[in-house]
Amino acid sequence: MKDVLNQILNVEDEAKAIVQQAKEEAESIAQSVDVDIRQMEEDLVLKRKRKIDELTAREREEGQEQAAIIREQTQRQEAHMRQVCEEKRQEWIQDLFEYIISR
Repeated sequence: MKDVLNQILNVEDEAKAIVQQAKEEAESIAQSVDVDIRQMEEDLVLKRKRKIDELTAREREEGQEQAAIIREQTQRQEAHMRQVCEEKRQEWIQDLFEYIISR
């Protein structure tokens, strides 16, 4: 009887260790995802700033009408990039969830 109880306790300890390891790995992955998302957002801001600088220069050279067209294109590209970032974020969260469940 003691052996059975000890085996049960050992299995429970092993399960706790697996859960703890999965939590640590999940936290690590989540931190990595956060860093990636922040980097993508920073890249977006820098890209937008460069585009704005380009637009400002073009406005001086080409006039308001052409700049408005370019601004619309930039906004569409930016919206697309945001969508891609969000899709990646959701994909990473789903992968993380599936990884944790598979443990």
